[in-house]
Amino acid sequence: MARSVALTGGTGFIGSSVLSKLLAAGHSVRLLARKPAKIPLKSNQLYIISGDLHNRSALTELIDDADTIVHCAGRVRGRNPTEFNSDNVIATQALLDISKNHTHFVYMSSLAAREPTLSDYAASKMQAERLVRAQSTGNWTIIRPPAVYGAADLEIRPIFDWMRRGILWIPGNPSNRFSILHVNDLASLVAYIVECAGPMSQILEPHDGVNKGYQWSDLQDLAASVFNRKIYPYTIPRRILDAAAHTNMLFSTLTNRSPMLTPGKVRELVHSNWVSDSAKSVTGWQPQIDLKAGLKNLYS
Repeated sequence: MARSVALTGGTGFIGSSVLSKLLAAGHSVRLLARKPAKIPLKSNQLYIISGDLHNRSALTELIDDADTIVHCAGRVRGRNPTEFNSDNVIATQALLDISKNHTHFVYMSSLAAREPTLSDYAASKMQAERLVRAQSTGNWTIIRPPAVYGAADLEIRPIFDWMRRGILWIPGNPSNRFSILHVNDLASLVAYIVECAGPMSQILEPHDGVNKGYQWSDLQDLAASVFNRKIYPYTIPRRILDAAAHTNMLFSTLTNRSPMLTPGKVRELVHSNWVSDSAKSVTGWQPQIDLKAGLKNLYS
């Protein structure tokens, strides 16, 4: 059944895949964008609203008559709690305040929300989740993706690029475990949730089908098979990561830019368990792209 979807973050790495999948499935999409002229997609199912998450009139227009709100927008880089809270917490509350009670609210969170004490980012995602869960109607879905990769990825892709050259850089303990998911599968999950009828209250932690996740040695072996070469692992000590993060924070202050590598991000990187909880799955949806196929597609 075709639905009317209000989408934020549709120009980002995850959001752009969600947008393409929703349109391909026949849904009409109202997209919030700061720079509409830069959106390459053209479709009579797509209506673009100029504005940002702090423009109340734009948010009101975005949500008007929508069956479902898919909130993918958010801040992943920042120097302090204020920056993260502005885009991840306050903006989420604004959407919730404007949305109609019957509207299904789908929130793109992060596995980091499980560990809110690790970083300002993780804390902001957990706070946003609490706001979503506090909806009186209980008609919401929270998605906590693990590490997400794909063609336009700027975070996980460098790890694969280095392994293609024969080197695996390991942050922290090599025995740490993590889940992973291709962006196309994540987008398919969102489209599936949009099409599900009826009120729901659920937290989902999708993954690529490997229930116990991966250790770094698993990633090393799989990549060696895909790239047909030996890959040498090198562990980056925590003290080196911390030093780099503090230096990065200093330069970000001088240049007025939001850094990716921060002390909080280091704590996330070295955390021992980022394995998705398979109990938090959705009936009727299965990932289609395993890691081996995903790596081959990235470099084909």
